[in-house]
Amino acid sequence: MDTFQSEQGLLFFGSDDIEKKCATKVHIVSFGVEYIGVNESRVVWRLSREGQMDYSEIAHGFPIGYGEDLFGMKEHVAPLGVLPGKYRVGAEVVCRSNNEVESMLLFGNFIITSDGKLVSNLKK
Repeated sequence: MDTFQSEQGLLFFGSDDIEKKCATKVHIVSFGVEYIGVNESRVVWRLSREGQMDYSEIAHGFPIGYGEDLFGMKEHVAPLGVLPGKYRVGAEVVCRSNNEVESMLLFGNFIITSDGKLVSNLKK
């Protein structure tokens, strides 16, 4: 999963894999962002689908913004302020393409520098 930053400093998450494999609808099953500190780690935003997957529902568009209100999703941890440090992002998505359903797990890492700038797509 890739992380992007707007000129205004807002964070967005997307994936080339989603765009390549999911020609039509993408449904997010779960999504989370975790701060990875030296002495502590904590979830800074977490949401998941409520109830059974209904493919007739409105699909989600990518990229999605940090803290964005997503249809059909329950927020377990409201978005916290983004501080300098290292973060991990992960998502489970389901897409439909040519009447086939595929589930994907997506992961990524990024750093926010002390001046609030993004360093993304870090190697594990």
